[in-house]
Amino acid sequence: MVIDNKYGYKVCYEEQEKNKLKVHLVTNSFDLAIWEINNYLRNPQRDRKDNHLLIKPIWHLFEVKTSKEYNKLWKGCPFKDDL
Repeated sequence: MVIDNKYGYKVCYEEQEKNKLKVHLVTNSFDLAIWEINNYLRNPQRDRKDNHLLIKPIWHLFEVKTSKEYNKLWKGCPFKDDL
């Protein structure tokens, strides 16, 4: 299944007993986002900032809806396409 979104997708997680969503991955491809979530469900993941093992994360997939959000998420990425 291919869904076209010119700004891409973000994969977020919410840890058990925490109410904050954190962005784990940003991608331009819906299929890659789904593949990554399936991989995260099979293999334990670590937090990108402090490297702690995630405790029973719940994974979410969101569309990036605006160019402002897109530019914020991809800030500092050397190979990002400018929209």
